[in-house]
Amino acid sequence: MVAMEESKQRANASGEPLSICVIDLDLFKRYNDEFDHLTGDRVLQAFAQAARDGLRSTDVFGRYGGDEFVQILPRTALAGAMLDAERLRKRISTLEIPFAPSMGPLTVSVGVAQYRPGETVVQTFARADGALYKAKQLGRNRVEC
Repeated sequence: MVAMEESKQRANASGEPLSICVIDLDLFKRYNDEFDHLTGDRVLQAFAQAARDGLRSTDVFGRYGGDEFVQILPRTALAGAMLDAERLRKRISTLEIPFAPSMGPLTVSVGVAQYRPGETVVQTFARADGALYKAKQLGRNRVEC
């Protein structure tokens, strides 16, 4: 939340766009249930490394909780953030999980929102989170805004 607030302040000062992605690993609980929590942790680590590999130096990426992550994209309008989220979604779907091959490909759902001047970061995050739930309701493994 601190990083989002700092990014919002920079966006307000510069007039540049800011977007936020809320990312959730689809059906992640299966890794813990069908294997164990150590396997689940390894899946989270593999995902996080693959996500970090695609970041720009200005992006901020972190775990929000459980199997949810947030990516903050400074100087990025909604269309660019959607493209970035789609690249991430495709990259993750090709990620090999050798310690849980029976699970099939790892997929993610992503909700994206662009900060609107005057709103709080909580409001921006809530819109991205709402888009994430829309992606889940529409079948997972997709990007919505």
